Order: sequence, then structure tokens, then C-alpha cells
Amino acid sequence: MLNEIIQTTLNNYQYALIVFACLFVLEKIRPIEEKQPFAGIVFNLFIALALTASIQTTMRLLAAALPPMPFHPLLTIAPPTTWQGKIGCEILVLFIYDFFAYWLHRVEHSVPFLWQMHKMHHQEEHMNVTTTNRHHPLEAVLRVPFIMLPMVTLFDLPFAPLAFGISLGMILPSFSHMNLKLDLGRLTPVFIGPQLHRLHHSSQAKHFNRNFANIFPLWDILFGTYLAPVKGEFPSTGLRPVSSNSAYSGLDLLARVKRKSVISESSFFETTVGGIR
Repeated sequence: MLNEIIQTTLNNYQYALIVFACLFVLEKIRPIEEKQPFAGIVFNLFIALALTASIQTTMRLLAAALPPMPFHPLLTIAPPTTWQGKIGCEILVLFIYDFFAYWLHRVEHSVPFLWQMHKMHHQEEHMNVTTTNRHHPLEAVLRVPFIMLPMVTLFDLPFAPLAFGISLGMILPSFSHMNLKLDLGRLTPVFIGPQLHRLHHSSQAKHFNRNFANIFPLWDILFGTYLAPVKGEFPSTGLRPVSSNSAYSGLDLLARVKRKSVISESSFFETTVGGIR
């Protein structure tokens, strides 16, 4: 099952590029930042290509090498026959996907070695849809053991909704990273939009370690990491020096993150210890 899911996800990954391009145009309608450095966008696109290559290489190797996985499902769902059932099944897959993605994200903010990779994503000071795939290429490897593997071994879900749901789970975060001044109002605690996720990327200490979920704020609400934005709140993003007196100093390894140029601060293989958020 896992190798089939991986192969189908790869086939669907091309649609992410179309969504990505459409959102890039849409965010120009009402941007949070009117003008953003073009060099930063180019750099993010370069990283996206590297990440895509990493994901495809990793998944293809795993699809070819992994043996059939034994199933001991916690939940078995019969293939839906109605359109209501298909939509419901897809939503269920997204909730399960986002649950595991939530915990992977929290681990990346807690484990120093993983933070050294993930902080590249948080060094973005001018968030836009290109920030979505501004990740260290090695982060792609973590998605298999933390998200895909537990999904296909713990839950016996119909193949088509499962494969499509995983693909959709990788695409939807493009919306939450947009440079778009959009307040979802009452839907803010229901679905993650650009305003809520911007708090997660905020450079202000009061926003640190909040809003880890990628799609549904439900997980943040349940596990105590949810922080709702104030009306009209769109804070600056990026990393800033962290005070040793702050509430986060225990996770910061008593170190400070220094601001650097876009290229230098985003080194693929940075080895210096930075503040964990």
C-alpha cells in the first residue's frame, strides 16, 4: 500500500505547481506587504525545485524498495459509494494527515538537530506563497516515517481518497503562507488561513510555539498551542534574537539567532546552533 500511495502522490504533485502559480497571482489583490524583495522570491523558487527533487527522489526510492506493509488498522473505512461519502472520507483523510503533520511540526521546533533544518523555513522575513516550499530538502524525508507510514499502517482507508488526501495535504499549506490580508473571521478556528499561520511565523516572542497545524486549527486547540489573531493583526515575520530571560530560553539552548542576508542565512547545511522556537 505505501509504495502505491507514494507513486500516486508523485503523480498528483504536478497539480501543486498549478495551484502554486494561481495563488501567487491572487495574493497580489490585497497584499500584506506591497513590495517584497524579488531576490527572496527567486531564492524560494530555487529551494522549491530542490525540495521537489528531494521529495521525488526519496519517494521513488522508497516505492521501489519498501516491502508490503503489515496492516493492523485502528480504523477501517469501506470505499464510499455516494458523493457525500467521498467528501466525508476525504475530510477524514485530511484530519488524519494533519494530526501527524502537527506532531512532526512540533518535533521540528523542539529537537535541535531538526530545528537546524526547519528554521530555514522561519527565516523568511517577507512571507508569500513561495515560502510554502522554503524548506531544507532533507525535511522531505521526515514526511514518510512521521506522516505517510503511520497513516497507511494504522488506518485502513480506501486507496483513492487516501492518495488524494495526502497530495492535498501537501498543497493546502500554500494558502496559509500567502501574502494576503485576509481575515477569516468566524472561520479562523476552523481552517488555517494566511492571518492565523502568520502568527506562527511572527518575529514577536508572544507568538512563538503557537499554531503548528497545517490545515485544521483543531489540533492546536486540543493540544494547547492555539493562538487566535487580534482583529487586523498581521505581524512581521522571521527570526529575531531571543532573550535569555524569555519564557522560551529553555528551548533556545541559550543561543541567539543572528539576522543575515537571505542567501547566507538559508544555508542548506548550517551547523551553528540557533534558537529553537
